[in-house]
Amino acid sequence: MINFYPGPSKIDKRLPQWLQEGLESGMIEMNHRSEAFMFQYSEIVDLLQEVFDLPQDYEVYFTSSATECWEIISQGFSDKSFLHVFNGSFGEKWANMNAALGNNAKSESFSYRSFPPELKNVKENIICLTHNETSNGSKLPDTYLTELRSRNPESIIAVDATSSMAGVELPWLAADIWFASVQKCFGLPAGMGIMFMHKRLLNETSEKAYYNHISNLHRHYSNWQSPYTPNTANIYYLWQLLQEHRGLKLKSEKIKKRAKHIYSRIKAINVFEILIENQALRSDTVITVKVPEPELKDLKSYLESREIMLGNGYGPWKNETFRIANFPAIKRPEYDVLFKQIDKWAKKRA
Repeated sequence: MINFYPGPSKIDKRLPQWLQEGLESGMIEMNHRSEAFMFQYSEIVDLLQEVFDLPQDYEVYFTSSATECWEIISQGFSDKSFLHVFNGSFGEKWANMNAALGNNAKSESFSYRSFPPELKNVKENIICLTHNETSNGSKLPDTYLTELRSRNPESIIAVDATSSMAGVELPWLAADIWFASVQKCFGLPAGMGIMFMHKRLLNETSEKAYYNHISNLHRHYSNWQSPYTPNTANIYYLWQLLQEHRGLKLKSEKIKKRAKHIYSRIKAINVFEILIENQALRSDTVITVKVPEPELKDLKSYLESREIMLGNGYGPWKNETFRIANFPAIKRPEYDVLFKQIDKWAKKRA
């Protein structure tokens, strides 16, 4: 089965080798308070700074998922006010969860067809954004976050980059908190999140004593540890991935070039319509295609019979779209197979 689902998605082909090496070396079984784990943790941070060009002012925390990061941020800054700005299901879910925890959380939605609001002199303390909205295949334009930072220099900016981190370059200094899950662009098994947080926020957190409080994450990070037993297997895979990485800039250029190719192939199919009409707002990593429901069911059935899995539609677009992941672990020949079969389906339908 060729997996184009946008998460959990295709796993890096080197993972069986990493698993074998991790088992033979004992690294996957090591205690998370051991010297070996602490060395590995520190090396991962060094590698992130080298490969992702992550500034040294950001600490790196391991979590169970990006969803847990929502909660960590909500609890860690529970005495502050939040502004959630979103155009899709995952940004809305983050806002709803924050409000359900009893925080002062305001929401501002905008259409997936339009640019995000300019947001000048925001009164709320924390601005929460989704870099790539997985539900509809939209993205924040490259310059938006840097302009947002310049207009709101005192605000804390938190960005959910679940569907883009490790796939495309991100403007790290434009936000104070970045987070993602590893089952998308990282090409790793589901079950781990990763959060980058600027050190300037350590004096901004609330005083409530949650176990996953940022102050507790920081205290353990200072010793290259985590507060609880982490996903040691995925941490080991991440360590291996970063060692073999050629650099995020090169990967980002490749992903963006391939996205243009995928969009052009989609436009060539008469029955298809790209959900995000404005090219500046189209995600490079999650491509969402609109199809009439009867054709959508037939297409998915046709491809599944040929061992090809598309991503289902999500939220309001569930019954009229499919999604294609454009993640690094999926290789160009697999997209050739996908569109060869789509072309055959289209000719058969005609």
